[in-house]
Amino acid sequence: MKQSRRWMILGAALAALAPAQDTSTGAQQHYTVKFSDPAAPKKLEVTLMTAAANVTVRGVQRNDAEIDLSGGNFHGPRRPSEPPPGMHRIGGSGTLDVSQDNNTVRVSGSRLFGGLGDINIQVPVQTSVTISMTLNGKVTVDNIGGEIEVNHLNGDVTITNASGPVVAHSTNGKIVASLSKVTPGKAMSFSTFNGEIDVTLPADAKASLKARADNGDIFTDFDVKLQPQSGTRPANVEPPEPPEPPEPPAPPAAGETRDQLRERMRAAAESARQAARQASRRFGFGDGVVEGTINGGGTEMQFTTFNGRILIHKKQ
Repeated sequence: MKQSRRWMILGAALAALAPAQDTSTGAQQHYTVKFSDPAAPKKLEVTLMTAAANVTVRGVQRNDAEIDLSGGNFHGPRRPSEPPPGMHRIGGSGTLDVSQDNNTVRVSGSRLFGGLGDINIQVPVQTSVTISMTLNGKVTVDNIGGEIEVNHLNGDVTITNASGPVVAHSTNGKIVASLSKVTPGKAMSFSTFNGEIDVTLPADAKASLKARADNGDIFTDFDVKLQPQSGTRPANVEPPEPPEPPEPPAPPAAGETRDQLRERMRAAAESARQAARQASRRFGFGDGVVEGTINGGGTEMQFTTFNGRILIHKKQ
């Protein structure tokens, strides 16, 4: 109970950083961005370091990228102003910054008071997608055939119909992923500090699994050939209390560029992942990692949660 109350308090504190969104007052922004070389590999980078938002990225049959922002909460100190005649917005708070360079579309935004709202992005199916977020909101990625990397501090991550390699991490949130294909030789990782991991793989997937749930159970309906475990927790010992979760990141410093902010947030997220791994090693009894293979082994897959269970489904 003590542990549950701690995480409830954490969730309430993080939720307080972003008031409820009001779709009736949000402004609408729409962008259509062309890739510089439609025949070359395409990338999408979404970076939201000081703004809460729900982000949905969907792969469709098109050659450009379409970005829509709607439903923002503008009950903070100011509303976005209309541009003077002959001018257009290139920055500020409560708006998206969208650019394209070297076949990479970059989407970023900031809003310290309230949330940005719902960001819906459509890109070609074979686009590689990277999403980094540090405040509240859900991340959804659907029908992407390129590489997917999601790094979220506080919120659920849902990935559906993925046919490329996936790396998904949330410090405080559930990870749900459904893969239509497993790419040979491309390692995958699904991790969260506090939450459940629920992954569905094709029935014929050839994979080598490594899973760890420090305060939870691991289930699968695959016929897994397990390797001997190097250590287990004694039956009469209670699972340990998790260490304190990381603090939300500080707002951008004066004069800090977008690239500097992005690098600082990536470093902070990596530090949080390392802290979770170290805590697992410090509190664990022996190694405690479950290792095994399905369909003879193949693509390396890692599943890690400190507080939650792991479900590995066979797609029917």
